[in-house]
Amino acid sequence: PLREERLIISVLIIKPGWLQKIMDPECGKTWEIRGKKCKKDGQVIYLAGSRTSAIYARVKFEGCHGPLTQDEWEANVGRHCVRQHTRPYGARTYAYQFGELEVARHPIPFERVGGAVIWQNVPIEHAVLTNAVFEAPESI
Repeated sequence: PLREERLIISVLIIKPGWLQKIMDPECGKTWEIRGKKCKKDGQVIYLAGSRTSAIYARVKFEGCHGPLTQDEWEANVGRHCVRQHTRPYGARTYAYQFGELEVARHPIPFERVGGAVIWQNVPIEHAVLTNAVFEAPESI
């Protein structure tokens, strides 16, 4: 029997409320706020909800900004959608900027690793990604 080809994909784990805002084109959330710098510029990454074992979307990671100054934080509320005056990670607040977003028509299950809080490298069958349907959020 032939072995199925497996890929390793980068999955960003996000709290469900923030994930919904990212997937909602009306909100316009294109920045995910974190307390650590990230170097995934130009890569396609996948988004999963915390407390779930499912991928809900994929985006192009356009860059990491920061650490953000207080002025940058306040000037970009429309991008991060966080309605608090102070930076959540203080002087170590970073913004992960997302580009083109596609939402999975059906959540894609994967095996969560205990302790994965921010990123998880997920081995996944090539056929699973090939057969998954991703769409622009307006067409859902």
